[in-house]
This record gives sequence, C-alpha cells and structure tokens, in this order.
Amino acid sequence: MDNPLRIWVQTRGYEVDYGFLGSAPEELWWRVYNRAIDSARPGAAVVSKNDSWRIYLTGIPSSRRDRVNTEIRYTLVLSGDASEPAAADSAMVILENWLTAVDGNTPMGPLSTVLDEQFGEETVVSLRSRDDEEAAAEAARRALDAVGRLAADQATDGDATGSGYRNSDPSGWIGDLHRAVPRAAWLARAAELLGGRPGRALVLNLVESREDLLDQPDLEIPDLEIPDGDSLAILLPNPSLRGLVPLYPKVAPMLSPSHQDRLWDNLSRQQKILALVGIAAVLGVIVWIVFTFT
Repeated sequence: MDNPLRIWVQTRGYEVDYGFLGSAPEELWWRVYNRAIDSARPGAAVVSKNDSWRIYLTGIPSSRRDRVNTEIRYTLVLSGDASEPAAADSAMVILENWLTAVDGNTPMGPLSTVLDEQFGEETVVSLRSRDDEEAAAEAARRALDAVGRLAADQATDGDATGSGYRNSDPSGWIGDLHRAVPRAAWLARAAELLGGRPGRALVLNLVESREDLLDQPDLEIPDLEIPDGDSLAILLPNPSLRGLVPLYPKVAPMLSPSHQDRLWDNLSRQQKILALVGIAAVLGVIVWIVFTFT
C-alpha cells in the first residue's frame, strides 16, 4: 500500500543553487515565518487545521558540499490528513529523528544519512534541472524510501526516539529547545496535531524569548493569539527557559512541581522588579495600619 504522505525536497548541488527537486508546492505557506525561522538553521513549523496538516522542516545537513566547500542542507515540506495514520507515522519518524539530531548538535544524524543515500549529486542535478510534477514525484518517492529505511532501522534497533510523554498542558507555551521536558512535550503536541488537533508546534531559530514573540509584531508570526480550541507549542534556543513557560499570563502552570522549575526564574528582570515593588507596597500598607491603629 502506498504511503499517503506528500513530501517535497529542497536542496542544491555542487554548482546548481537551492530549489525544489521538481515542481514546488502550490502554496508557499511557510513564508509567513521567514522572520522567525532561518532556513539555513534547524527550524520547524507543524500546522494543523480542518483535519489536515502541513510541516516545514529546515536545516537538515548533508555530507555533500558546494563549490566553496559550504555544507549543503535539505529542507522538507510535508502534508497529510488526520484520516491518514500512515502519513502521520512517517512524519513523526522524521520529526523525532530531526529533533534528536538538533538537540545532540549532531553534524550528521540518521535522517541526513538516509537522505544522502537517495539524493546523490547526479540525482540532485538531474531533478533540479526539471520543474515538473514528474520530477517532484520521483523526489517524493526517494524521500519516502529514505523514511521507510529510517523507520525500519529504528524498529530493528528498538529505538523509539519519542519519550512517551503524555501531553496534559494547556494551549500556549514556550520552552528551551535543548531541555528534555519541552522537547518531549513538543513531540507529543506534534503527534496530536497530526492526529487532527488544531494548532501549531514551532521551532523558531530567530527568536530567543517570550518578549520577542509578544512584543515584536514585526516578526510576522501569524495568529499568535490562541483561538478557542487551538494550541501553540514553541521551542526556542534559550537555556534560561525552565520547563514549559506559559505564553500568556492567564495560562496556569502546566507541569507538576517535579517537572516545573520555579516561576521566579522564568520572569524577566522588569517583571521581577515590578513584583518586588508590589510586595514592598503591600508590606508598607500593613505596617502603616499596624502603627496607626495600635
């Protein structure tokens, strides 16, 4: 049975520049994240709406080099429907291996290896020279063969890269890309999105803080406000983020104390100052009442 996952591959050759192998997707939907995701570095957007989902995955390294000896990379664009579990399973294999390699700062992980096996220099140059659906279909077939090899190797090794984390958090949060709990929660959220839950799971490499997201509209991240029933999970390269940090003040803490670091550590310097001023004001009122009425 054919895999229902739809996949497009973008890369380059030794001399030929970056582009999709064959025709590009009809809608370049990921461009709205251009100021939040640098395609030369690891970044991701998993978007689910109306029982269909799309994925944009960047910064996958190749062992190939261009003519100035710069590392060549892959970008993958995926799509599927919530009614197609086989497509979701293949997409999760890609996401799990990609995230594991990113966290380990691995120059070449298993995902890169299987892609390189399918996309050698001659194949890339041939497919890049054609802007048609037939070439795109061949690239997709090769990418699916690579994912199948990856899934088979993972099953043989008994290595499921997902941690089995069970998502119990509310809609909106951010976390550090390199901490275990946020990564596991992000994968769990991605799996839910591929299963039909509306929302987004993002890995943003040009954003470092909650303030960057909420206070800088020029980042052009669409629909930052969370509609009813929607969800938003974001990983950022920021080691100062502990646990899952609520995106909005109205969102309550979302992990048990054993998993959630102290809220104080997640406050900005301005927020800490305001909190201390508020405490001092309350204490001042209490002292005034005590001395006035006793």
